[in-house]
Amino acid sequence: MAKQYKMAVIGVGAIANLHAQAIADLDNAVVVGGSCRGEQKGRKFCEQWGGNYYADYVEMLDKEKPDVAAICTPSGLHLEPTRACAERGIHVICEKPLEITTARVDEMIAVADGSGITLGGIFPQRYLKVLRTVHEAASAGRFG
Repeated sequence: MAKQYKMAVIGVGAIANLHAQAIADLDNAVVVGGSCRGEQKGRKFCEQWGGNYYADYVEMLDKEKPDVAAICTPSGLHLEPTRACAERGIHVICEKPLEITTARVDEMIAVADGSGITLGGIFPQRYLKVLRTVHEAASAGRFG
C-alpha cells in the first residue's frame, strides 16, 4: 500500500482552500490539521477539509507531525513557519511570494538546505500560455 502523506495547512485564508482541494484530490494525502488565529475560520476550514484546528501552528506541527506543511499565511509571514517546519523535518509548500525581501528568501532557503527538507514555492501562473509566450520572447532577445 502506498504511503499516506499527512499534510498540515498553516494559515487558512482564502488560498488555503485551493491547497486543501488539491490535497483532497490526491489519493495518497490527507489534511491532518489547520492553523489560524481566528478560531471560527479555523474550525470551519477543518470541518470542511478534515484534520484538527489549532490556533498555534507550532502546536499543530508538534501534535500532528505532518510530512508536509502548506504555508498559506500572508506575504511576509512565511519565514517563521518555514523555520519551525525545518526544525521538525517537515517539508514545506509555500504560497507566493516566498517572502517579501531577498534576505528573508535566502534565509528560508538556508534553513531548508540546512535541515534537509524540501522547500517548494507555488507560482501556478508560470503555466499560463501568455506568460510562457512573453518569457520565450524575452529569452530570445525580442525585447530591446
